[in-house]
Amino acid sequence: MHSKNSGTGTRAVGSIQGNELPAPRGRSVHQSVRAPSALSDFAFILDGSSSMEGSQRFSLAYTVLGEAFDILGEPANLDAFRISLITFSDHPTAVFERVPCSRIEHGRIPSTPQGGGTNIALALDKARVILARPSADETPSARPLGLLLTDGEHNGAESVDEAATRFKAQGDLVAVGFGDASLAELGRIATSPNHAVLARSGEDLRRFFVRLAKSVSASVRAGLPAGDNITNALLRG
Repeated sequence: MHSKNSGTGTRAVGSIQGNELPAPRGRSVHQSVRAPSALSDFAFILDGSSSMEGSQRFSLAYTVLGEAFDILGEPANLDAFRISLITFSDHPTAVFERVPCSRIEHGRIPSTPQGGGTNIALALDKARVILARPSADETPSARPLGLLLTDGEHNGAESVDEAATRFKAQGDLVAVGFGDASLAELGRIATSPNHAVLARSGEDLRRFFVRLAKSVSASVRAGLPAGDNITNALLRG
């Protein structure tokens, strides 16, 4: 994974009006970046079950998430994204909670799965509780987004449909599957069937997360809610 470099802005000639901010290093002074209207909370919910280990899928997901975090943490995004990472098997584990994306240490992203079953319901409930906690500051928050990545179907005793309904009452849910994941189940628990994606290969998975990260980044740089471009990103091939 790439290491992150902190950038400082260069002030364009003249005064700053409204939400216009100095152009970050590497951008033309004739281009402006708008301050995000609200912070965006993203919860990445990563399957760490046994099937993710033997197939090397977890290692692939680890690499793909690192690339997406690099894009979301670019200086031009002005730390608009707060990231939570939950891994799960029979039970969920919060790796980190609501960390500004530019400050994520890649060493904290687990590179090996937990092993065990695939209890998606408990993982969704864990993410929902994290996203519902009051922010430590007064910065407005946009509607949160959960991104579930799994290679199988829910196999816990709890109802995944009920857990998904609870999650969707407070945020949007994108469900990404690969391997033996069921697109029918993912489409049922996601915000809509259009919010469910099945990656046929590692490159499909990488392309999806890179496209999503770039799309939401474009939204916040234009001063729009990050969610404005999510559906477009999902529907693009």
